[in-house]
Amino acid sequence: MNRISISIGAGLLAVSTAAPAPAQRSQANIVVHVSVPHGDLDLTSDAGARIMLMRLDKAATRACGGKPVAVTALDQLGQAKKQEYQRCKAAALDAGTLTLGAPLVRAAWLDQQAGYSGKRASRIAAGAH
Repeated sequence: MNRISISIGAGLLAVSTAAPAPAQRSQANIVVHVSVPHGDLDLTSDAGARIMLMRLDKAATRACGGKPVAVTALDQLGQAKKQEYQRCKAAALDAGTLTLGAPLVRAAWLDQQAGYSGKRASRIAAGAH
């Protein structure tokens, strides 16, 4: 069965304050891989592309820590977490659809971002404008 991995990397700045040495900074990378099966799908069909995009979406949600709980407009920390989750998920889906190399899946993702219908995605992937 064919699989693709959604990978998310986030750089964290780690600071060590061991005395008497000055603070040391090092870059730590957190990478999350979520495997997404697709061997059972025909990625050259609209239906297969839609199902694959849904699978990638679920994997991106998992890789990005799950959808944040509802926040109020005044909850600045909650709003920041929500925005970071949205950026993480968009980056994961963008990278995943590029890595997959399936034009219909990529077109469906791009159309979803632009707010177009699925029919336009099919025409773009097929080369008809």
